[in-house]
Amino acid sequence: MKIRPVIRNSNSTTPNTRPIIYARTSPRLKHYICLLTPSDLLFFIMLLAVLSPPLLHAGGVFTTNITSGTDNFSASFSNVEEAFEQLDKQQLEQAIPSYTDISPVNAIVDFRGLDMNFSFASGSNDLVMNIANLDINEVFSGTSRDDSGDLLVEYLKGAGLDSVNKIHKELARTSSTDPVAGNPASLMGMMVNNNFSLSMSMNPMSFASTPGGKALLNAVVSSGSSSSSSSSSSSSSSSSSSSSSSSSSSSSNTGMSSKATTSESDTEISTSSISTLGSSEPVGIGSSFGIDVSHSFLDLDDNKANTETIIFEYQYQFEDPLKVLRLKMPLAVTDTEDSITYDVDVGIAFSYPITRSWTLTPGLSYGLGGSEDLGGGAAINGYSLLSSFRFVYGNYLYNIGNMVGHYSTASVSLGDYEIDPGISNTVYRNGLVILKPSLIFNIPTMLQLILIDTRYSGDDLYTEHYNEIGFAFGLITDDDLLAEDSFNLGFTYLDATDANIKGYKVNFGYRF
Repeated sequence: MKIRPVIRNSNSTTPNTRPIIYARTSPRLKHYICLLTPSDLLFFIMLLAVLSPPLLHAGGVFTTNITSGTDNFSASFSNVEEAFEQLDKQQLEQAIPSYTDISPVNAIVDFRGLDMNFSFASGSNDLVMNIANLDINEVFSGTSRDDSGDLLVEYLKGAGLDSVNKIHKELARTSSTDPVAGNPASLMGMMVNNNFSLSMSMNPMSFASTPGGKALLNAVVSSGSSSSSSSSSSSSSSSSSSSSSSSSSSSSNTGMSSKATTSESDTEISTSSISTLGSSEPVGIGSSFGIDVSHSFLDLDDNKANTETIIFEYQYQFEDPLKVLRLKMPLAVTDTEDSITYDVDVGIAFSYPITRSWTLTPGLSYGLGGSEDLGGGAAINGYSLLSSFRFVYGNYLYNIGNMVGHYSTASVSLGDYEIDPGISNTVYRNGLVILKPSLIFNIPTMLQLILIDTRYSGDDLYTEHYNEIGFAFGLITDDDLLAEDSFNLGFTYLDATDANIKGYKVNFGYRF
């Protein structure tokens, strides 16, 4: 049955310094990738899990401390409702044997870093809540103490309207584990990361379309071609020698000669195909799809957060390889000290080349996320513009990315919760990616070093500045070195400069 909060002086234009009274009115991959079998993919996913640290939970991100007379009780919880249910009669009687319905009670609930004070006066059923940092005072008046506690829970689910949103906005500033914003594991943090990577990713055709990029790729391919040709010549000479020394077995010699010729022919076709890179301009391949699986671990001021993410991506590359339309949908599940958070967002971006070295990418994104365990969630609208400037120096291609994005929350229904914390931030994310094409065991590969700096401005957040350093290794799996089929492995380390937050991410991706 519905719970209707009755607010005194709701039409008053002057500040109401008296507590608000709540009353109950009614009861309530071509080539190399073909070598990757399903068991190989399973191995890489298991590898991510093995690299993860053991989950050593501290017992939860909520702590309830209760005092009644000379007795006291303290415990931690991973679910917000469990933390407040300790004020119920049954829980109080179990925790404090001397408790009765008329005993005075004082409690402090650490709500993910925000202290909330509660009290029952001696002989009273009114539950008084005070949050000193926010100047919030509420009184929940039920027919019993349990009834007043139920009114409190409904208030926190959204019945408190603006004051509850005010609490959640403060949590983004004071809580290292907020699911909406304020840390890299939050919905806003993951959207910022996804929007940046959506536009900064480079395929070999984009590489070759950059001034100097094609020559750099050709230099790598030439060394591989020379190695293949040398190996082929050696094999051919060996076969010829064997043939001339065995004249008495002409039919056998003919068979060996045929095999040697076939092997040499295959090598010539392969190297010839690779060598065509220098004879024409790269052309976009049209549609392709990608999937990325990652595991990240973050130490959020001694709270351990483990996130499993799977990202589905569609990409359409126009005839000009630098002109690309991308769609991306990440799905993430985060375990923060046994509190589970779910996030999903959809992003779209279009890269347009201003010059062969400079590309602008506007992007839009919309995300939904939150946690009934943590008692928070929101929808987020995101807008971003990324500038990507590329140039070749020495044997490396440098990609400098500068992104500015604006992210603001909107109301979302999360189970019984209806919350909009009203958070709005402008984010500046700047990065440098250094790429080097190489031949490893005569297989074309792309090695990357990634450096990223992220800064937030606008509403105060728990962390507003963090740095990342990463490494990536990928195979380019077609003979002409321009195919989109590829897989890659990556590792990234993150460290916040203004908070005790650090961690890493390991990812495996495949494009086809």
